[in-house]
Amino acid sequence: MKDLVLEVLKSRKTKRFLLSDLECEIKNKLGEKRGPFFYNDFAQIILSLEDENIIKKIKSSKMYSSNSSLYNKYQIVQEVEKVDEKLITLLLAKINPRINTTLYFKENEKLKTDLPYIQQISEFLSGGSIFNYISLNERSYELFGDEKYLASKEGRSLLNRIGFSFDDLYCYQTFEPFFYFQRPNEPIENILIIENKDTFFSLKKLLQNNVRIWNGINISILIYGEGNKITKSIQYIEEIGIEINVPIYYFGDLDPEGIAIYNRANERTERDLLPFTMFYKELWECKHNKKKWKNQSWNTEAISNFFSYFDNSWTNQVIPFLEKRNYLPQEALNIELLRRLSDGYNEAI
Repeated sequence: MKDLVLEVLKSRKTKRFLLSDLECEIKNKLGEKRGPFFYNDFAQIILSLEDENIIKKIKSSKMYSSNSSLYNKYQIVQEVEKVDEKLITLLLAKINPRINTTLYFKENEKLKTDLPYIQQISEFLSGGSIFNYISLNERSYELFGDEKYLASKEGRSLLNRIGFSFDDLYCYQTFEPFFYFQRPNEPIENILIIENKDTFFSLKKLLQNNVRIWNGINISILIYGEGNKITKSIQYIEEIGIEINVPIYYFGDLDPEGIAIYNRANERTERDLLPFTMFYKELWECKHNKKKWKNQSWNTEAISNFFSYFDNSWTNQVIPFLEKRNYLPQEALNIELLRRLSDGYNEAI
C-alpha cells in the first residue's frame, strides 16, 4: 500500500493536503482489496513517510480523529536536486562572473540543458574584444549558429535565468517594418492603424485631400496594419520617432478575429492602443449587409478588453450579433461614407 500512497502523493498538484482526502482516495483505489488492518497500516505508512522526510505534518492543524499519532494536514516535502561537485567547480571557476549561475546550484537537469549555451556566452564575454553592437539575430548566429535562438521563447528564458538582457550581449532587437502615410510638415497629433488595404488607401486619399478630422481627432499618421502582421510590427513605431504621449487608434473588421488582432497588437506594445470607437459605431450602422464569419476563434479576454471602450447599450447589441456568427468588414465604410463622417464635411467636398 505504501507504493500506492506514494503514487497518489506524486500526482497531487498542490503540496499541502488533508489526511482525510488522502485516506478516501486510497480506499477508493484499493476497493475490495482493502484489508481488515487498513487503518493501522495507513497510519504506519504516514508515520514512515514523515520519518523519511517525504511529508511533514502541519503542526498548527488538529490531531487526526482516527489516530492521535497523526495530524489533519500534511505537506509534501520538496525534494531539492544537488548539483555534482564537478559542475559546481565549473560554475565557480570557469564561467564568466557576469553570468548569474545561482539558480543552477539547485536545478541539476536545467544546468545540463543550459550549460552549452552558457559556455558560449562566457567565452564571448571573456574574449577580450571591444564589443560592437549588432542585431539580435546576428549575435544569435555568431554565438550559437542559430539566428533565431535568442529571440525564441527558449532563448529569452535562458537569458532570464542568467540575469541577462539583449544589451548585456551587445545586441539590439529589430522590428518588422510597417507601411505608413504621414501628412507632411505637420506636428503629429494622432495615429490611426487600419487593418485592411482598401480602407487604408481610402483614408490615405482623404488625408491627402485635407480630410483628416473625425469626431475632433486629427489624424496625422495612417498605418497599414496588414491584417495580423501588425501584431509583429507594432513595435516598429519606436523606430519612427513617435512621442510616447501621441494617441494611437485602431480600426479593423467587426468580427472575433479583427478584435483579436487589435488585442494582440495592444499586448505587444507598451503604448495604449485604443479602438477608434466612432468608426466602429458607424460600421455597425451598415449591419443590413451583414456577412457570416467562419474558421475564427472566440477569444473571451480579447472581446472583453475591446468592448470595455464602448457603452453597454451598444455592446449589448453587438456581442449577440457576433455570437450568431455575423460580422461586418471595415470596407463597409467606403471612401464616400468616410468623407461624409469627417468634421466640417460641407467645407471638405
